[in-house]
Amino acid sequence: MRKFTLNIFTLSLGLAVMPMVEAAPTAQQQLLEQVRLGEATHREDLVQQSLYRLELIDPNNPDVVAARFRSLLRQGDIDGAQKQLDRLSQLAPSSNAYKSSRTTMLLSTPDGRQALQQARLQATTGHAEEAVASYNKLFNGAPPEGDIAVEYWSTVAKIPARRGEAINQLKRINADAPGNTGLQNNLALLLFSSDRRDEGFAVLEQMAKSNAGREGASKIWYGQIKDMPVSDASVSALKKYLSIFSDGDSVAAAQSQLAEQQKQLADPAFRARAQGLAAVDSGMAGKAIPELQQAVRANPKDSEALGALGQAYSQKGDRANAVANLEKALALDPHSSNNDKWNSLLKVNRYWLAIQQGDAALKANNPDRAERLFQQARNVDNTDSYAVLGLGDVAMARKDYPAAERYYQQTLRMDSGNTNAVRGLANIYRQQSPEKAEAFIASLSASQRRSIDDIERSLQNDRLAQQAEALENQGKWAQAAALQRQRLALDPGSVWITYRLSQDLWQAGQRSQADTLMRNLAQ
Repeated sequence: MRKFTLNIFTLSLGLAVMPMVEAAPTAQQQLLEQVRLGEATHREDLVQQSLYRLELIDPNNPDVVAARFRSLLRQGDIDGAQKQLDRLSQLAPSSNAYKSSRTTMLLSTPDGRQALQQARLQATTGHAEEAVASYNKLFNGAPPEGDIAVEYWSTVAKIPARRGEAINQLKRINADAPGNTGLQNNLALLLFSSDRRDEGFAVLEQMAKSNAGREGASKIWYGQIKDMPVSDASVSALKKYLSIFSDGDSVAAAQSQLAEQQKQLADPAFRARAQGLAAVDSGMAGKAIPELQQAVRANPKDSEALGALGQAYSQKGDRANAVANLEKALALDPHSSNNDKWNSLLKVNRYWLAIQQGDAALKANNPDRAERLFQQARNVDNTDSYAVLGLGDVAMARKDYPAAERYYQQTLRMDSGNTNAVRGLANIYRQQSPEKAEAFIASLSASQRRSIDDIERSLQNDRLAQQAEALENQGKWAQAAALQRQRLALDPGSVWITYRLSQDLWQAGQRSQADTLMRNLAQ
């Protein structure tokens, strides 16, 4: 008893001499963290020790009362738990601690357990949205703490639109209650599947600090790095893994893999190949191409290197070399696991190579060859608009305007954002009549209209020029000058329009303005 009294006295004295504003909350927070750690790791002894001290320091703290409530409920003392819940309702009826505890108490009833089981069944059978709705109805906006909260947010994470929110909530729970290895396992996997690898590894490193989580963390970590292409990056990843984990089957496999990779990378040809493959995966075509060329020279039958080289050329926009290397790779290994990717890339590059060659043939005034190439592209991919656009350009080159109009209209039906087709139609209608061109332009969307604003300005300029000329013929020089000013606003710096404006001003008697314009023009 004397020892017990002395401990309380010592504790009270310590609290009295410590700065009250900072020290007491810090002590409370540390003890509450110990409670949450004990709950997460099922260390009831740690929970009880921490609660004992908390109840001496601040017995009316809602979080402390809620922790005692949960402890009694775990022990099966329903009456005691209910008393703590009633007390909490008096102390802090609007607090999260009370709302969460109320939900936890509900889950201990037959109706609550049945409702929870229904939500879990929906979650495990792939009905995540229905499950979350059931959880929300059960929780009434206040999910309980602990494993149920982890269960709830893990279910929310199955809804794609809410995955980010769920991950952030699970990260918060992990920060508040570190040591829950089940939570850390789920959180790490969610982060990896969301391409947040650095965060995923950070959670695994935290998980590895506990005996209960170390083996699981090791397996997940090694699973994330073991299939990396051999490169300096894969060696670094294995070394990092082995600096954290020192035993187990995954460690033995990683040690063997590291030794093998270091041996492989000592070979210059293998290193070039490995670095080239890694560079392609990172989208670094400029770095990948020379290294993969070296690998192919060392082994011309290396289908993987040839396919990667084709992919690198594709990234660089070199369609001809992309096609050549992808065709070689597919011919060498028609059953490669990369075949779907290579065939897809081959189709894309064949299409755009034909488009490029068709454009070049048109520039060389060879519409027949251009037509064959655009038709070839269309046969490769009849869903893209640029092959049809090319056929329209061929018809324009042949002055077959009805055919060009049909092709351009078809292009726009396939892709309303193809501004080249909009321009082609505007030019066709302009040749027919300015009025038809202006009516067409007026029918366009704002973005389509912006793409041919030069044609629209030119049409306005032509119309104003005709009106100004008619006024000049009538001797209405001042009115003609006003229209010439509008033309100059559409085409600033035009020497011819400036000259016409100065002539109209001179004839209208505004000779000083006319002289100023001509002097500025001469400069």
